[in-house]
Amino acid sequence: MKIKSNILIIDNNVNFLNDVDVLLSEQFNITKAVTGKEGLNYLKNKYFSAVLLDLKLPDINGLEILKKINTEIDPNLPVIIVTDFGEINTAVEAMKIGAYDFIQKDFNVELLCREIMKVLEKSELIKTVKTLQEENLKSDKFIFRSKIMTKVNYEIDHIVANDIDVLLLGESGVGKDLIAREIHKRSKRKDKLFIPLSLQCLSENLIETELFGYEKGAFSGADKKIKFGKFEGANNGTIYLPEISKLSENIQLKLLQFMQYKIISRVGRDGKDNDIQLDVRIIMASNDELNELVNSGKLRKDFYYRINAVKIYVPPLRERIEDIEPLCNYFLKEYKAKLDMNEDIDISKEAMEVLIKYDWPGNVRELENIIKNALIFNDEPVLNESCFNLTGLCRREINAGIGNYHYGEQQFKMKYFTELLDKTNGNKTKAAKLAGISRQGLLKILKELEIE
Repeated sequence: MKIKSNILIIDNNVNFLNDVDVLLSEQFNITKAVTGKEGLNYLKNKYFSAVLLDLKLPDINGLEILKKINTEIDPNLPVIIVTDFGEINTAVEAMKIGAYDFIQKDFNVELLCREIMKVLEKSELIKTVKTLQEENLKSDKFIFRSKIMTKVNYEIDHIVANDIDVLLLGESGVGKDLIAREIHKRSKRKDKLFIPLSLQCLSENLIETELFGYEKGAFSGADKKIKFGKFEGANNGTIYLPEISKLSENIQLKLLQFMQYKIISRVGRDGKDNDIQLDVRIIMASNDELNELVNSGKLRKDFYYRINAVKIYVPPLRERIEDIEPLCNYFLKEYKAKLDMNEDIDISKEAMEVLIKYDWPGNVRELENIIKNALIFNDEPVLNESCFNLTGLCRREINAGIGNYHYGEQQFKMKYFTELLDKTNGNKTKAAKLAGISRQGLLKILKELEIE
C-alpha cells in the first residue's frame, strides 16, 4: 500500500476546506486549520510534506506565517499560496519570500493535484540530494555465495514483507550496515530516505537532539528556530542506529516509546503539547553481547526485550569462507574503477588460496581494505601473495593450536598499522584514509597499541 503524504491546508473558509478535503483525501492525508495560529501549532506538532496557505486569515497575515515557516519551522517546507482574485500582487510578494507557487481558487482538482505532486517531487529531490551529500550513502551490492548467508538473505525477505523494526547482531566489520541498507532497498520504503546516524562520537545530548530535534529555547543556542531531528527527516522511510550500546537510559526510554507508539517529543517540548506522530522504521545494530549489557545495567531490560524480538545475526567472514572469492572479485572491480586502473589486474590463484585460508579478524571490512591497499601499492598486472601482507593467524594454524584469536588479532593490528604508518611516512590523515577509518578512530587504535 502506497504511503500517503501529509498536507496542511490553512484557510478560514470552512466550505473551501471541506471541498478540498473531499477532493484530495484519496491521494493525501489532509489536515485543516482555520486560523494562522492553529496552522502554526500543527506545523510544530506534526510532519508535513507541503502546505496550502491562504493569504487572508482572521488572526495572522499569510505572509507572516510564510516568514515564520521559513525562519522558525523549516525553510525547505514547500508552501503553495492559495489566492482569491485580486491578490496576485501579494502572491508574487509571497513567491519572493519563499513560497513555491500560487494558485487561484478557481482551480480544478486535477490542477491542484498536479501542482502538489510537482511540489512533493521537488521537495523529495532536495531532501534526497542533501541526505546523500551529508551521509555519503554507499551503493554496495549484497554479495554472497555461502549457505549461511543464503539464510540471512531469506530472513531479510521475510522481515521486509512485514515492515517491522529490526535488530542486527554480529562482529564489527561483518556488514551490518550493508544489511540495513539492503532491508531498506527491498522494502516499500525504498523510495523514501534511509538515514544512518553514527552514535560513537556523539555525546548523550547530541544524540538526543540529532534524533528527536529540539524546540526554540530548549537550551542555550537554541533561540533561532525549531530543529527537526533525524526521525522527522526519515518520516515514511528508515532510520539506522548502529552501536546501540552507546545509548543512555534516557534515549532508550524515548526509543522504546517511539517503537511502541510511533510518536516522538522534541527536546524542550512543552508537556501540554501533542506528541509528533511519525511513520519510521528503525533498524538497530550492535557488535556487543546484549545479555552482558543488561546484566551490567547498561541496557534496560524492557528496551532489550523490545529490540530483541526480531533480529538477524550476521556471521563473521571466517564462518562463510565461500563468500571470500566473490567478495574479492567485487572489491577488485569496484576499486579498479574508483582508482582508474587497468581492467586486466587480477588476483593470482595462489593469492586467492591464501586469502581464503586467512581468518579475517576484521571481517569483510578488513578484506575490502586489504584489496584496496594491494591495488594502491602494487603496479603488477597480477596481485600475488606478497601483495596482501596478511600477518594474522590463518584458520589452519588456529586449528593446529598455535595461539588464539585475540592474540592473532592483536598481532595483526600491530603489524598492519605499523606498516601503514611507514608507507604514509607517518601521515596519520593519509593512513586513516587508506585504512578506511576516521582519523579519530586511527588515533584511538594507535593509542591502544602504544604506537607512537
